[in-house]
Amino acid sequence: MMCDAKREQFRSGIIGCLPKFNSIVEGIACNDRSSVNKAVNDFSDTIRSVADPLFSKCHRLQKNLFC
Repeated sequence: MMCDAKREQFRSGIIGCLPKFNSIVEGIACNDRSSVNKAVNDFSDTIRSVADPLFSKCHRLQKNLFC
């Protein structure tokens, strides 16, 4: 099934990002709000870098492309 294949690709992609996740977490200065915010943003961006190519959908409306 296509869904299972994408799920496995996502899982493999996330596992491949574990060193980056570890680096993000190790770089957090817990007493610095901006450091925590940056870590959350970096963590989310890393997940999206794996998920978006697999699960995002684009729609064409009136000759414009929207994702």
